[in-house]
Amino acid sequence: MDAFVQHLTDQLKDPILPIGSIQENEAVAEKRKKRAVYLHFSSNQVPYWHNVQRMAAYLRDDCPFYVVFGSTGPGTSRPSGDTVVFRELIGSNFNEDVYQGPLDDYNSLNQWIYDRCVPLVREITFENAEELTEEGLPFLILFHKADDLSSVELYKSEIKKQLLGDRNTVNFLVADGEKFSHPLQHLGKSQADLPLIAIDSFRHMYLFPDFKDITTYGKIKTFIDDLHSGKLHRVFHYGFDPNEAAAQPVVIEIGGQVQAGEHVPVQDINAPKKQAGGNSQSPPESSFRKLAPSRNRYTLLQKDEL
Repeated sequence: MDAFVQHLTDQLKDPILPIGSIQENEAVAEKRKKRAVYLHFSSNQVPYWHNVQRMAAYLRDDCPFYVVFGSTGPGTSRPSGDTVVFRELIGSNFNEDVYQGPLDDYNSLNQWIYDRCVPLVREITFENAEELTEEGLPFLILFHKADDLSSVELYKSEIKKQLLGDRNTVNFLVADGEKFSHPLQHLGKSQADLPLIAIDSFRHMYLFPDFKDITTYGKIKTFIDDLHSGKLHRVFHYGFDPNEAAAQPVVIEIGGQVQAGEHVPVQDINAPKKQAGGNSQSPPESSFRKLAPSRNRYTLLQKDEL
């Protein structure tokens, strides 16, 4: 009960912290965050103050919001000097991005802040896995070796180029393959097979054929679209429709059962359901569903429930 009361108290606090200056804030080590939003406003009486408070409350776990009253922000052309600045720590330096749109346009400002505070690709850990599952979106996960940063950067780059429009339907994640070895075992894979990409739909897991194919424009997009249409599950059991074979030379490999390039004929609808590859197993069960919060306790699934 004490923890719940403390949570409510924290949620009711003003999510925007007033500071004297950005430099002053950076000097306090515990306040030096990787990402933060800085508001340079004349006062808290500006007409868009309430809108910014709503955004700060929603994103309090992702980005701290600070306000410097009576200051003029960098790169502003507004007579009032009111400015919203996103700052991100990269290496030992901060990069600044100044919002150039209208401050009274809630949707525009909210989307601009959200896109910067919530990274397109996030790392999943045992500490944040429960929170990520609560978002209710399937996972597209790159499993990689801990020292393999080049695959991570390539994955992030291709996601940004090809899948920006899918961020509201899929969670793009990276995972240390050594720490998350159990999901790899479900897929019939090991450290030697990394890097690899898989979807966890919270029912089953599906393996992308070949990590190198991520640079072939459209293949990773098709993989995601096939999840939403149900095709991944259908192909797993029945194989591709022969009419699709010419257009689909690559068969999705799932659980190590079907090799890329192999054609699997459609089964007779009256025949027992079989997995493409010759057995009657189902796709590997979801591993990350087990990390979701217990249904026996109350969870704030939406940040605005309060």
